[in-house]
Amino acid sequence: MHCTQEPERLLWVANQFYQQISGDFVILCLETVQVQAEIRWEAADGHRFPHIYGPIELAAVVDVLPFPRNPNGQFLPFI
Repeated sequence: MHCTQEPERLLWVANQFYQQISGDFVILCLETVQVQAEIRWEAADGHRFPHIYGPIELAAVVDVLPFPRNPNGQFLPFI
C-alpha cells in the first residue's frame, strides 16, 4: 500500500496514478506504531514514500477520510 506523510503529495500521486481507476477512494490515517506489517521507505519521483507490505490492523486506523473527485474523476483537495 502506498503511503505518504505529505497531503499535497497524496493528491499528486492519486491524480497521477489512480485517476483512471473507478470507484470510491478513502484515505486511511494510520498510527504507524500499530502497523505490524513491514513498512519500507522507497524512492519514487525524487521523493521517499512509505509502503506497507502486508495487512493493516484495524487498531492502526485512527481516521478514515473521504477522498472526493470531480465529475472527470480528478481527485480534489481533502483538507
